[in-house]
Amino acid sequence: MKKMNGHTKRAINKQNHIKKSALELFNKYGASKVSIDEIASCANVSKVTIYKYFDSKNGLYLEIVKMIFDEHVDAIQNVINDDLTFFQKLKIIIATKSNSVFYMKGAFLQELIKSDREIEEYVEKNYKNRIKSLMFALYEQGKREGYIQKNLSNEIIYLYVETFRRGLKENASNLELLISDNHTFEELIHLFFYGLIKKTE
Repeated sequence: MKKMNGHTKRAINKQNHIKKSALELFNKYGASKVSIDEIASCANVSKVTIYKYFDSKNGLYLEIVKMIFDEHVDAIQNVINDDLTFFQKLKIIIATKSNSVFYMKGAFLQELIKSDREIEEYVEKNYKNRIKSLMFALYEQGKREGYIQKNLSNEIIYLYVETFRRGLKENASNLELLISDNHTFEELIHLFFYGLIKKTE
């Protein structure tokens, strides 16, 4: 692999600093209410520097969405590749989703996605497909280890998990507290697998 020179490394660090500064403001105020001037001030750079790396505000939006989702996919990929049981991986993935709530809170992310067709297509074609592929691999492990019924299709399992995930997201304010309490978290996982109804013999 070609070694990165100092100039390229500094440029990448500067871009990441601008994106993270913009993200901080978007979380606080919403993307549409934040100007390039405000991003420049927060990042302690000039507007010229921002436009040097991002040709437009929408270009900056796209790179921020990519950063958020790529980091999220990479975190899940690392868990999937780890030498753990299905149950252990699922717990970590749910916790990982809670840890990324900082980036996902409020409506700004959906605002960014809907603001530009290119961003929407990126999320649809890249992020969702990558996540789906990773989760399908996890479900297959769950079937092999006896956690998931083998006759269930991965599409149905994915729909079920997504419904569960959206519920967690709606209660993001309580999620960190739930996960910090190991007993409560175990109960949440038990409900995820077995539901409320006790099976009769």
